[in-house]
Amino acid sequence: MRQTRLVQEFENPQLKIGKKMRYAAKTLTATLALSASLLVTGLPASAELSSADTEKFGDWVVRCSDHAGLPPCDMAQAVADRETGAQVMQFSIAYAGTEDTYGVLIKAPLGVFLPAGAAIIVDGEYAKKDIEFARCDRDGCYVENVMRADDMTAFKAEVAGALVMVSADGDLITLPLSFVGFREALDVMSERNRIWALDS
Repeated sequence: MRQTRLVQEFENPQLKIGKKMRYAAKTLTATLALSASLLVTGLPASAELSSADTEKFGDWVVRCSDHAGLPPCDMAQAVADRETGAQVMQFSIAYAGTEDTYGVLIKAPLGVFLPAGAAIIVDGEYAKKDIEFARCDRDGCYVENVMRADDMTAFKAEVAGALVMVSADGDLITLPLSFVGFREALDVMSERNRIWALDS
């Protein structure tokens, strides 16, 4: 199966995950769909962004607020526990305003195996591999990365996807992503940051 091949490619041979990874490979098809216990949501404004200008596009929210010397807008999505409402993952993208550069911040759960990194799968294919974690704190582990316009192409297909990681115990962690509304949110966010860059 294509999904099985993807997970086998993702496996780091130094992890010696063995049976756990092979079992996870067999179940990846099901976990790529939205889990019954997880809910993809447009990210609500946080307390720090309570005065921010927000606009929803499908499953993405464009947020704009004053940041000294930084582009004002980003686009974000969250995955929450359906029962408790607790945020499990946050994915945000901000266009730098000039050149072909997008800042990407992903907040993942604690307990991931950092050397294995993460991957984004869209429509059963890798959209981005070898994503490195930058740090962890008491709230989670973080990807702080830079992507290019070419990296955004697969996301514009506006289909279901997943963020794939490996836990410290060697289990596969698969969190759902939705790219519904991604193209429009990206266009709006990028244009606002482009205008900011021209005026700066």
